[in-house]
Amino acid sequence: MRTALESGVTRVVSAAAANGLGVVGVLVGTPSWAGNGEANQVPANLSLPVTHPDNYWARFVYNMVLHYRDQVRYWQIWNEPNLDQFWNGSPSDYYRLLKVAYQAAKAADPKAQILFGGLSGQAPSYLEQVLRAAEADPEARAAGYFFDIFAWHTYSRAVQHYDGTLSYRETLARHGLSKPIWITESHIPAWNDPSICGTQCSPEQWHATLEEQAAYVLQAYAYSLAADVKHLSIYRASDVGEPSAWGLLKATGAPRPAYHAYATAARYLQDAEKASLRRGDGYDRVDVFAPGRQISLLWSRGPSMAPVRLEVRSQQALLVDKYGKWLPVKPDQDGRYALHLPAATANSGITRGDYVVGGEPYMLVQDR
Repeated sequence: MRTALESGVTRVVSAAAANGLGVVGVLVGTPSWAGNGEANQVPANLSLPVTHPDNYWARFVYNMVLHYRDQVRYWQIWNEPNLDQFWNGSPSDYYRLLKVAYQAAKAADPKAQILFGGLSGQAPSYLEQVLRAAEADPEARAAGYFFDIFAWHTYSRAVQHYDGTLSYRETLARHGLSKPIWITESHIPAWNDPSICGTQCSPEQWHATLEEQAAYVLQAYAYSLAADVKHLSIYRASDVGEPSAWGLLKATGAPRPAYHAYATAARYLQDAEKASLRRGDGYDRVDVFAPGRQISLLWSRGPSMAPVRLEVRSQQALLVDKYGKWLPVKPDQDGRYALHLPAATANSGITRGDYVVGGEPYMLVQDR
């Protein structure tokens, strides 16, 4: 008889590898036999040496990483430990969990890369407390505080991909750390998909229309590039198992507008070498530099249309919308590319003037 691991998880991991998809393994949850019956509790015997047979967490991590060492390189340790629903221990307890996982994983696979636990939203104070716990450990500094990559999640405004990343990077830097930063969960649900809400669709806070959701995807990638985020994952590929319209695909497999925006981002931004953010009068602009071309992504930040005039690098360029549709454009009589960015409409944040997604994004693609 095959175990659940062999028949379930292994099948998914193998299928991902066969289709060229990387996997980030998320190790989370305390089973009843290793705690008090609650999945968010600190595993029993966590303070024992990593090599002790009764350190259940160490044994689990070691065996899991060993089993998948040829297929999975990246391992996120827990999920959103700054939320009580996922982790009921202290920040110091989480540091111990992270340290044990790092040591066990590296023993099983020296090439394994360990991700900090995907903090929910803006929680620099939580990160600060974990790092202080690490600084009290004389072994931490030599091991890079026992993680290779810092990971966090954002389901807020699109601009938080930029502002939030910079905040976390500043916190790391105060402790002498320079780590790659990943956003391992991000998206905004659509409120007006009749396949989900039927005839009862109505606006909700922190939601967007299908068109705004697609704009969010492209803006999220642009802001992330400007903040030097090394990896961004959209939650999620499909609605299967979800009651809300999170997926790039519906549960039937039919694509949403966000799917096409994702494809546009993949096509134009995957070979980016560097990027920078400029904040203009009522709009944001992210310049992405790729081999042989510069891509300027622009959108309005608020309820007014934003006129923009861009400098010329080449005498003909492509103007591309979020779905990848393009048309050739030329400079105007003053030697500039003139754009009029539509007003933002997704004011579903905390106040009526809180636009969680910018307006319709456009890309101007010029040769370098």
